[in-house]
Amino acid sequence: MKNLLLAFVFLAGLQLTIDAQQTKALKKVIELQMPKGEGNNGACVIYHPIQKKYYASFAGNAAYPLCVFDIKGKRISTDDLKAGFDVRSLWYNSSNQALQGNGYNGFGLTNFTLDKAGIPTGNEVFMDGMNQPGAQSVGAFDDKNKMVYFLSDDRVAIYNFKGQSKGEMKFTFDEKNTEEVATEGLLPEKFNSTNLIFTGIDKAEWGLLDIENKKVFLFNRISGKLTQQWTIDSPTDFQSMFGFAYTNGLVFIFNKAERKWEGYK
Repeated sequence: MKNLLLAFVFLAGLQLTIDAQQTKALKKVIELQMPKGEGNNGACVIYHPIQKKYYASFAGNAAYPLCVFDIKGKRISTDDLKAGFDVRSLWYNSSNQALQGNGYNGFGLTNFTLDKAGIPTGNEVFMDGMNQPGAQSVGAFDDKNKMVYFLSDDRVAIYNFKGQSKGEMKFTFDEKNTEEVATEGLLPEKFNSTNLIFTGIDKAEWGLLDIENKKVFLFNRISGKLTQQWTIDSPTDFQSMFGFAYTNGLVFIFNKAERKWEGYK
């Protein structure tokens, strides 16, 4: 009887542990205030581990701001610093310690030049043309495998740095979430339609944003299966396009009304 009781306690504890791994509640820990002026669609946020700075951009025009923030979220770039590139995503590439990104439509992939203070002074395209599935595609970079992932309807489109498509993976929801894929080939409208995140977390590498329920759905990169859900405690209105990023262990949501990125952990 005692052994049975111990076994029950162990299994109950194990189930609680599994449940805790499956679901996590995120709280706001940082804000990145963008300057007043042009641009209202926050494209991306990335953390540069060598510079120890955050970089944030707008989507829509090469003349829109590209902002630099210190580790605590204080903006250190000037109000008039322009991206010089129609940014859709930013990422850090450890191979050359470079700030890179993809652009609108056929703008391609670019390297941003930084001065000694970590402020962008220009950029140089290293892969031009349409190296993505759609004009508005926002890339999520896998630094280990040197691949760029894009959201393409109900699946992930995978590209390398030579502009070559390396396949795709369809999202697979579990039995409790079969209603999420009511229309074959398309994600439900409640999901952000442009932004995919790459977390680097084992078996929960890819993430989608549920804008209605304020959740992040995480999927296994190898199988495409749903493995985790993160809930975001926020009064901010989530956007159906852009405004969603992951870097430095934080989920970033763009507050369009207040022109600021909010980081959650």
